[in-house]
Amino acid sequence: MNPSTASNRCGYCGATSYHRVLARDDAGVMRYTEALRCTGCGREYANLQVWRRGGTQ
Repeated sequence: MNPSTASNRCGYCGATSYHRVLARDDAGVMRYTEALRCTGCGREYANLQVWRRGGTQ
């Protein structure tokens, strides 16, 4: 499949993958947050729909 035609891609850079952001919570424990980070451009997105649109961080 051509990445430029994939429906599941970053709307900003066209990368086809992302990962959940890992951060410390209030107790100091490392946990996954709701945010997503694009593996192509490194931008953080609030959810999958925003990642697909390439909206603001």
